[in-house]
Amino acid sequence: MLSENDIIAVNSKFGLDDYPLKNSLLSSVMKKLRQKRVPIPKDEIYSLLYLGNIVQLWLQSPPCRFSEAGFCTICNYWKGHRIDNIVASVTASAKIQGHPKSILLNTCGSVLDTYELPLKEREYLFSWIRNLNIPEVIIETHLSTLTPESLRHVAEFLPDKQICFEVGIESMNPNVLFYCLNKPCRTDDFRKILLELHRYKNFRAIANIILGSPFMTKKEQEADAINSILSLLEIGFDYAVIFPVNIKPLTVPALLYENGMYDRILLDSLINVLERLPDEILPLVNTAWYGNRSEKGVIPPDCGCEEKVKLIDIYNTVETPKERREILNHLCRLRAKNTSNSTLTFKARLESGYSFLKSYLL
Repeated sequence: MLSENDIIAVNSKFGLDDYPLKNSLLSSVMKKLRQKRVPIPKDEIYSLLYLGNIVQLWLQSPPCRFSEAGFCTICNYWKGHRIDNIVASVTASAKIQGHPKSILLNTCGSVLDTYELPLKEREYLFSWIRNLNIPEVIIETHLSTLTPESLRHVAEFLPDKQICFEVGIESMNPNVLFYCLNKPCRTDDFRKILLELHRYKNFRAIANIILGSPFMTKKEQEADAINSILSLLEIGFDYAVIFPVNIKPLTVPALLYENGMYDRILLDSLINVLERLPDEILPLVNTAWYGNRSEKGVIPPDCGCEEKVKLIDIYNTVETPKERREILNHLCRLRAKNTSNSTLTFKARLESGYSFLKSYLL
């Protein structure tokens, strides 16, 4: 997307001296935006959310350390507190309803980060989950937490569960990671981490992929999602989940959207991505947050019609390539006619957006 000369020019113009580790402009913008975050009330200790055959358990924690440092331009995970003996409070009152297949665990970042959830609390939580009649545990986490020690710890406490580690990779394009998302990611570490993770027969790795990164055209967003999915599955991730951008308050997409510099993602873009994937990998690719649920202050994708959302719901529940392709064929017939998108180069769009963000900091 950017030539070497383009990279030098953009970095020089906007003082991005820490390339490719940290985008100082985007970090400064995100820190300023996040100063406005309202802390979660301390009495909101946990929540249970039921999504099909999955129950999501969220525990309040201190804010994600990457969030505090200004990374992740599309993310607005919450600003919580450390709650003493939080797991004891949760296990004393949380009652799982029905017979969910999976339990998804998250905090304001990751249950595997001891800054958010101390080791003793995590052990208490895992011991409780071990006794639940739920066969699969999904742990939403950051790649940096998947150390040999943490993986061994999970295996020790949850030996009889299917474990899925869901990691926000977002993109495999270095330009997108640095200039759009401010999420440095060392792809050379992936194979080593996945090799260690797959030493455990009950462990699987899920890569989350973003559709709708700022400063990109619709066509670029779709191509990036497709290329990232194919690359991550080839590297060794077991599954991929596509996350169309939900415009969350106090993020770069929200700031740009409010000033006419970012377009709400269309559900048709998600259909375009899925349609272009080979049949054999369709069972490995699911979707999330595509307009099927809402959160206060968040602008979801533009669905166009309710039938598309229902069909995506069905796509996520059927399992064979043939079934999924049939659903996609139906979705394709519901797509709106393609509309034109920006003809400016990525460099020009980036410079225009960055100039606006610099003025926001003044």
